[in-house]
Order: sequence, then C-alpha cells, then structure tokens
Amino acid sequence: MPAGAVPPFRSTLAGRLYAAWAERIDRTIGWSVLPRYTGALVLGGMRIVLRRRNLQDTEGLPTTTTADPEPAPEGDRHLTARTADGSWNDLSVPTMGRADT
Repeated sequence: MPAGAVPPFRSTLAGRLYAAWAERIDRTIGWSVLPRYTGALVLGGMRIVLRRRNLQDTEGLPTTTTADPEPAPEGDRHLTARTADGSWNDLSVPTMGRADT
C-alpha cells in the first residue's frame, strides 16, 4: 500500500450488528424524530454503513475547475459567514464543499 493511502474499512461483528440495527431504525422511524442521544447513536451506526459501502474522501480527485484555489477572502467575514461558492466552510480544508469540486 502506498504511503499515505487509507486502508480499506473493516468493521467488527459488533460493528456490523450495530450498523444493521441503526439502518433498520433509520428506515422504519428515521433518526431525526428520535430523542437526541438515540438519534446520535443511530447516526453513528449509519456512519459504519456508509463507510462499508465505500464512502471515501474525494479530496484527491480532480476538480472541474482548472484554476488554482483562491486565497482567503480579504477581511475575516469568511470566518463567520458562508461564501457564495461554498468555499471556506471548513477552515482546515477551504475547498471542501465548494462549487465544482
């Protein structure tokens, strides 16, 4: 495996059972109508389901724009407000969620 490559996701038997429970609850009731902590548990199980189904980081994939990433906007408004193109939503990875990426 190349340096920096992420190994494939492998869940334990307990993790697979937890994920199956969470998926069933989500499909029958929906996590959003559950009490706060129960909903969070269901979301945790759904994360396992998504990872098992090959949800992965797309940061290394090419974007549809060929220009270099824009520098941070002037001032500090991007720290507290959304930008029009969706950039700077995550300050550690400014292009995450940006239009055309």
